[in-house]
Amino acid sequence: MRAPDPFFGGQATIDVFGPAAKEIPVAYHSPYDYTLDQVVSDQLRAVNALDKNPDRAWKDAMSKCRRIAEHMGVQI
Repeated sequence: MRAPDPFFGGQATIDVFGPAAKEIPVAYHSPYDYTLDQVVSDQLRAVNALDKNPDRAWKDAMSKCRRIAEHMGVQI
């Protein structure tokens, strides 16, 4: 993050994101984060490795996340 990043106009991203991160008051992690994160990660991999349509992957991920959350008793 210290090297210039062409995507960010040659900026060292640590100079931008580091101070911004210090201003975040709270980072909440739900007990369900890890379970639901896996669903999203699986779909991202399908888009990247299997050329799955990104819109379809998002819909599939959200559908599965809803089913899992409801099963765990989380109201959506």
